[in-house]
Order: sequence, then structure tokens, then C-alpha cells
Amino acid sequence: MSLSIAEKLHAAIENGGDEIHLANAESGWFAVAPRKWEELVDRARREGRDGPNLVVYRTRTDDPRDHYVIPFAVVGAFLADTPTTPKKGGQPRWELSLRGGRLMASRPPREISVSGFYGGPLPCEEALVLPDVAAPTADLDELDRRVARLRKLPISRPTGNPTPRRVTTSQGVAYERRADVKAWVLRAAEGHCELCGSAAPFIGDDGEPYLEVHHVEQLAHGGPDTVENAVALCPNCHRRLHHCGDREADRQRLYAQVGRLTKADEHPPT
Repeated sequence: MSLSIAEKLHAAIENGGDEIHLANAESGWFAVAPRKWEELVDRARREGRDGPNLVVYRTRTDDPRDHYVIPFAVVGAFLADTPTTPKKGGQPRWELSLRGGRLMASRPPREISVSGFYGGPLPCEEALVLPDVAAPTADLDELDRRVARLRKLPISRPTGNPTPRRVTTSQGVAYERRADVKAWVLRAAEGHCELCGSAAPFIGDDGEPYLEVHHVEQLAHGGPDTVENAVALCPNCHRRLHHCGDREADRQRLYAQVGRLTKADEHPPT
């Protein structure tokens, strides 16, 4: 089981002004408080939006996108036509369930199809991926912070940087690298070394399997910072690629094993 993206971004979704609920894994049950809902509607309209989206997810499932993002235009009308359920000693609420792609109210029984909103992008995802996150940086600590952020979000295959810039820092000479390239390669590896095939040796501080990204044609030798020139390796294989006497044989193994890789003479001209 893995954390769903909605669960990871729960706080960001709430801060963005949308309503988010964890549904019961078996029944799909959850409840919406009218008072909070109206507050979110008022906030959205002050911000120039129609109203809040409703995000419903289940935790610890095999699908990291096991959630629904139901737009206000759909859920707002449904709630407006649904009576609230009195709660003894508390505020009334809408008692709902979401099963089989249908949003249902029990009193009185009514439902609508929301299957088209399953697995959709979360409202906060685009806002979280700021342009500077994918901008090249030679600061390795900053690079890792950006990568940790991007690994929580769905990202498309990046174009990368065919000619990374060489810069001099307080720690010596370094090359600017893109966080989206590193994040994408780590995700593509699915927790396994792309040379030896072994599972990552441990879980890192970010909660993800620990692997290291290596440029097959090194940046210092003119290699591009692209997913077509980068692989995810266990620490042992990474050291082999830098220090082993037969590392050229390992490089050729990578070209044979990792389908996305292209050799130096196959890289598109800059």
C-alpha cells in the first residue's frame, strides 16, 4: 500500500479553499458540514471562483490517484437539493457516500454519477509546481529539496537541458541540473536499481526508496541533463559507474537494459 497523492497534499488542498474528505474504505461514507461548506463557497466567490471543489479519497490503497475531484458546478447543485441530517448534540450535516463512481445521499435516497471525475488532477497540483522548481540549479541541497517536492506530484516526461551550464560555487565546480529530470527518473525506476535490478537499499528521509541518479554520459564530458541520459542506481552501482575498472561494460549494459537511453551520437543536435 502507498500514500495517495490526495493524502500527501491534504493540507495544500484545504489551504487552496477546496473541501477534502477521507471516505470509509468499505462503505465510502463521509459527511460534509453545511457551515464549513458555506464558508468555502463565500471564500471562493471573494476570490473570483464559483465555489469549492469536493475531493474525496481513500487512504492506503494500491492506486496513488484513488480519488475523485468533483467540481463545484456538480457537487454544489447536488448538495443544495439534499436535506441535511440532524446530529444529536452537534451541527446538522450532509451524510454522503461515494461508491462505484456514484455520489449518494441516504436521506432521502438520491445519487448522481461522478465517475468522470475519478483520478483527476488535484486543484492544488499546478499551483505547487512553480516555474522555479524545474529551473536548473547547481546547488545540490536545493536540487534535492525541489526533487522531494516534485516526487509528490504527477509530472510529465521533461525535456531536460541538453547543455547544462558549468558554474563555480563555494564548494567547487558544479553543473546546473533540473529537478524534474531527477524526479522523473527516480519515479520511472519504481524503487529498483536500473543496472543490477535490486530494490533500493533503504527508505530515505523523504519516505521514498533511496536511489541515486547518474548521468551515463557525464555532464563534465558534455553529457546532457535529460532523462535520455540519466538512470537511477543503488549506491553500490553508482560507485561502480565512477570507479570500477570495467565501468565501460556497465555503461553498455545500461544502454541495452534501459530503453529510454540514447547514446552521445544519438542525442538531438542543440
